[in-house]
Amino acid sequence: MLEKYFQADNLMVEQTEELLKIFANYVNAHKPKKFKDDQPNN
Repeated sequence: MLEKYFQADNLMVEQTEELLKIFANYVNAHKPKKFKDDQPNN
């Protein structure tokens, strides 16, 4: 799915990690409550 949504199919593993690091803080700060770790598992 990463390749599909980020058009990253031509990136090496290290490049993919670098790309994800760029967006990690934003995604973690804005993800819906249902995807956060502090929610109990149902």
